[in-house]
Amino acid sequence: MSILEDIKSYKITEVADAKEHTPVQELRARVTNAPRPRSLEKSLRTAATRGFGLIAEIKRSSPTRGELRPGLDPADCARAFEAGGAAALSVLTDHRSFNGSFADLTAAREATSMPVLRKDFIVDEYQVLESRARSADAILLIMEILDPRQAADLNAFAQDLGLEVVVETHTAVQVEAALSFGAAMIGINNRDLHTFTADLSTSVELAKRCPSGTLVISESGLSRRGDLEFLAANGIHACLIGESLITQPDLTEAVRSILPTTPQETE
Repeated sequence: MSILEDIKSYKITEVADAKEHTPVQELRARVTNAPRPRSLEKSLRTAATRGFGLIAEIKRSSPTRGELRPGLDPADCARAFEAGGAAALSVLTDHRSFNGSFADLTAAREATSMPVLRKDFIVDEYQVLESRARSADAILLIMEILDPRQAADLNAFAQDLGLEVVVETHTAVQVEAALSFGAAMIGINNRDLHTFTADLSTSVELAKRCPSGTLVISESGLSRRGDLEFLAANGIHACLIGESLITQPDLTEAVRSILPTTPQETE
């Protein structure tokens, strides 16, 4: 069983357990008291006019590298990323593989004015409702673990709740599927989730399949300013960076040093 297959399997079990602990009706009640979502898309587009739209990720650990930042404080990380010029945050909430939690997401969101993307492996509407109830501004849907109909239904459900959605893709077929159900933000993962090799040309080639005006977000394999300048030269508006930022001693300086400064066209 691959890592992704294992994660999907335990997510299904986690959701079943969560429904027993916190019924859907209780989550819906919490949604009515949740703060109004901040717009991830607007924040990224605005940042791109100043240079580049960066989503900085708060990630405690990974299955391959273990603990990434000993003593990580999500609020401190969020403030440091914002001071450096990040446009938004991504927060891992998966606990079993990444040691994340909703507590991390809440602390990060309360510490800044940036929108927060919940980074998890969403396979059920319950998780979408949970995301809205727990103050996420946007969610990630990963096409690698969803069939097109399931992704379309989850995307529509999220929008009905006021959540924005980044649909993560890695192949042309996945991009076409995401576009077919009206995905407004297309994430392109440069890393092959089976071999774990990363190639930035994946973003460049797949971005060509997206209509003008689509917000394309490059993910994985980005570690230096030259990588972002390469993306910008090829018309890509934004990116998500995780491990290469969170492992740096000075997070504010890490963001400043990687962001291009030349304004980019976003439409």
